[in-house]
Amino acid sequence: MIQVRRTPTRRAGQRLSRRPGDLRSAEDAEKTAIIRGAGLKSCATNRLQPRFRAPSRFRRTDIVDLAGRTCFAPNRTRQIVRFGGAGLQSGAMRWKGQVCSLDQCAFTENQNVALLVPGAAGLGQTLTIRDTAFENNHGRHLVCTGITGFRASGLQVYSNDAVRARSGLLFDASHYVVRGVDIDGVVVRATAGNGDFAAFVAQGANLDGMSIRARGVTWDNFDYPGQRRFDGFLFDDVRQCCVLRQISPREVAFGPDASQPRGNKTPLRLRGGGGGAPSSTGEWIEAAITSDLVLSSDAMAPRHTYWIYLYDDNGRMRLEASAAAPILDRWSGYPVRPDDPAKLSVGSLRTDASGAIESVT
Repeated sequence: MIQVRRTPTRRAGQRLSRRPGDLRSAEDAEKTAIIRGAGLKSCATNRLQPRFRAPSRFRRTDIVDLAGRTCFAPNRTRQIVRFGGAGLQSGAMRWKGQVCSLDQCAFTENQNVALLVPGAAGLGQTLTIRDTAFENNHGRHLVCTGITGFRASGLQVYSNDAVRARSGLLFDASHYVVRGVDIDGVVVRATAGNGDFAAFVAQGANLDGMSIRARGVTWDNFDYPGQRRFDGFLFDDVRQCCVLRQISPREVAFGPDASQPRGNKTPLRLRGGGGGAPSSTGEWIEAAITSDLVLSSDAMAPRHTYWIYLYDDNGRMRLEASAAAPILDRWSGYPVRPDDPAKLSVGSLRTDASGAIESVT
């Protein structure tokens, strides 16, 4: 359990009493913590969860455990927090312990890293972050270098041109184990000025990749040149239920097979492209095809073999034909186009001397 000491707001000319025993009840705590590089300030928005005790009269703002040991202090000096033999300047909060829950918080305008979860002997365990914003932090929003059990939902990760970042959520297992990461529901915005931005990164020799998942991401403003969606994340396998079949002398369709019905789901790698650079590092999802996708052979050369690829066109599923044979993407296990791993191979066709479809496989 943690309690929040916060600096109260005041009107001009108003004097603040400093009575440490003057505690405000959870029901009256109509505040949401906003964590900044210069300290933790408050704004009148949502109420804190009952697990927080919120003293309303303190001269300085800290987060402490109930034994009185400080686990966060305003980092005005940008002190060096060392982990794994390297130096990292922490701008806001550094946590390592057992069972911490952050609800309805915001990390903003911090230097180097907003929230640091360092790895060390005796890993941190069970960190839960809900309905929290990481907005306009310099360098990195969240860095974790060792943990067992990280759950996050309802996050916002924003970076604008004025305050640039290189990564959103970074899990670095180079020196300590990172496992049990479950991220579900994130809105990501990173403007064009954040050209080398990677939203989700999982790396290092001690990474338990099978227990690390991210899903439910909304790319609100992303996919500018140089930006990466995922690096090092695995995604759940999706069974291919749809088939490629010939429906006319010059058309093929991809969708559920009425002769052997087994569902309408297919793997699909999201590419986006709202920023002008469709991603090849997006997430694989389970997509449903409720209406057949149709492709014509009119533009195909006679007596040629073409492979058919399924891809995401900024929210719409499309088919394309290519003379390039697929390769196996070992990271996902799917057959993909060799020059674009975001395009999934769903079959092939052969044209005859007139350019009509001769066979489909």
